[in-house]
Amino acid sequence: MQDETLYKQLQDDREEALGILFDKYFPGLCFYSQRITGSKELAEEIVADVFIRIWENRKKTSIGNVRSYLYTGVKNRSLQIVEKEKTHRSAKREQNDLYLQTTDHESRTISRESLEQVMAVIQKMPEQRRTVFLLNRINGLKYKEIAASLDISIHTVQNHMVNAVRFLHENLSRNYSSK
Repeated sequence: MQDETLYKQLQDDREEALGILFDKYFPGLCFYSQRITGSKELAEEIVADVFIRIWENRKKTSIGNVRSYLYTGVKNRSLQIVEKEKTHRSAKREQNDLYLQTTDHESRTISRESLEQVMAVIQKMPEQRRTVFLLNRINGLKYKEIAASLDISIHTVQNHMVNAVRFLHENLSRNYSSK
């Protein structure tokens, strides 16, 4: 059966037409997406999403060349995902650089102060910020683990850590300069 006929049946709410198109194109589309994304699992998700969108929009869209539409949709979605991943990796790299700078500065500050002064400043932090800071720096938990154990987002953990380090820096610098 031709693709255009199957698409017309799909527009008439015949799910079996979608199944036939899916069986016909799924392997090739997955291979195509995998070449772009580098991930078999991600490629399968992308292709499945494109088919879901076709089904959901069957009454709203008109497709002339089904094969071309599918390959274009998979290519565009794959490229979006790859670009999003690049942006995420770049942001993560910047975050790691900032973390290393912060950790280095924090190490120098702490080396100047006694442990009692540091702990006194930590105790002045708001409770959740203090908890997050101690779980990370004393217990060695990763941000993801802290987020899960406190039932908060990773972004919230990151904010607490930035604020905790800033608070430590400000208060320890003030204590050190007043001597």
